[in-house]
Amino acid sequence: MLLQCANGVDCHCSQSVTVGDTVALVVPAAGKGAIAFVVIRHASRDTRRLGSVSARDGGSWHWSQLLWEMAHWRDHRQECSRMAEQMMRAGAVHDFPFSFAEDTTQLVDVGAITVCSFLENCDLHLKGLWKAQCDCASSVEEFATPSDACQLSESHMMDWASYYSWRSLPLESPVALILHWPLTLYHAFCLIWKHSSTFRANVERACVIHYLGPEKELDMLEAFSELLALLPHRHVHIDMIGPGVSASRDGKALDLNEYPKCLDEDCLCKTSRGSGVKVRGRVTIKLWRGLYHERYSELETSPHFIFAPNAGLAAFPSWQPTLRLILSSKVPAIFTDYCEEAADLALRSVSPACSSPPTHNVQLNPFRQPLCPRDKQLNLPTYSNCFLFGIN
Repeated sequence: MLLQCANGVDCHCSQSVTVGDTVALVVPAAGKGAIAFVVIRHASRDTRRLGSVSARDGGSWHWSQLLWEMAHWRDHRQECSRMAEQMMRAGAVHDFPFSFAEDTTQLVDVGAITVCSFLENCDLHLKGLWKAQCDCASSVEEFATPSDACQLSESHMMDWASYYSWRSLPLESPVALILHWPLTLYHAFCLIWKHSSTFRANVERACVIHYLGPEKELDMLEAFSELLALLPHRHVHIDMIGPGVSASRDGKALDLNEYPKCLDEDCLCKTSRGSGVKVRGRVTIKLWRGLYHERYSELETSPHFIFAPNAGLAAFPSWQPTLRLILSSKVPAIFTDYCEEAADLALRSVSPACSSPPTHNVQLNPFRQPLCPRDKQLNLPTYSNCFLFGIN
């Protein structure tokens, strides 16, 4: 059971609180939803743990409830109520069609298995682009998908289920762990396409995307060749700008002119017949080291839209000059974040500076990564590119 604030709202925060000589740290416990109080200083007494708190814990509940009401509720009333509402929607966030979803969400979350052990069971550990999913390898040489992903036909995907059906992928294939990057970018394109007739007219033949703050995906650039199939008949150019780009890669360009190859050495895609499949478009990527507002004047082409994955706008002050630039440009921009609370705070932080309402309110990304991150900060449903919103 979650510890409840003064009005009975379950709380999902983590913070330290002080009353008199007592300093306590409030943290989500390892079990489902419990919150533990850890006393880190109480007069001259040694550090001790009070343990998980529930309404049936007698004296510890009354002491902790008083501490909570005095130090927490005044400042966090709105946050706690909002998080409680978000937890009511947790079922939809955790809902994936994959047969492996329990492994990569629940079991990884509680530490019952690791990402490495999951990939080993799939015979993918340290193979191709899958190396970027764990810390066991220092470099990634190539992109590889399961062989079932080789057959392509043009269609419009609404979620993972429709994408897997289009690709004739079995639901036990973990390729979504990698392809959530290009699929989320594709989804952002589709959202803006539906919203703006001007955008539709301007991207018939080519689309320029300014992609802000790349990190993990820098080791998975070949995965963006999937855009050849998702957005055919046009040249998609992506400028990736961020401090995560190494100095040695600053200015490097990549031309993706082939569909992804799979892991099966005997697959049709490895033969002259398979390699002769006509590619109906082009994807190019150029890397830029630094912050967007610092390198913007050097970029060669103005964007049709701006995309910032897992942005954390409310958490990092370094976003402020970049946000001013984005708002002044009037270019459509889509931001994603790890959980609904982070996306909600981000939109709240940027809304006062916007001249118009958001083009897309905070919403669940149907192509979020079906893998629980190892370092999540809140006891809330959390996935890479989990929620998104749009401005301009």
